[in-house]
Amino acid sequence: MKKTKKPEFEDIAALKYRPLKKQLKTSYVAIRKAIRANSLPDQTVINEFMELSQLITAYPGFGDENYQPFLQACQALAAAFNKDDLDLFSQCFQEIEGRKKSCHEMYK
Repeated sequence: MKKTKKPEFEDIAALKYRPLKKQLKTSYVAIRKAIRANSLPDQTVINEFMELSQLITAYPGFGDENYQPFLQACQALAAAFNKDDLDLFSQCFQEIEGRKKSCHEMYK
C-alpha cells in the first residue's frame, strides 16, 4: 500500500488558502463598494463573506492569533447588516479593515 504524502504548508497555501483568499477579496470589495455608495450590500454578499471568513480561518498557520478577533468583527458586521444600520455596518467594516491590514503586515 502506497503511503500518501502529507501536504506541506506551501502546498496548502497554494492550492487551498490563496484561492479562498481571492474569493474572500471579491466579497470584501463588494462590501466596500456598497458602503462607498452609501448603501448596504446584498444579502448574498454578506452570506458569502461570512461563509468564506469561517473557511479561511480554519487553516492553521496563517495568522491563527488573529482569527478570533477577526471572526468577532465579522459577526458584528453581520449583526449590523441584520439591523439595517448602515452607520454601524460601516464602523464594523472599518474594524475588519484594520484587523486585515494588521494581520497582512505581520505575515507578508
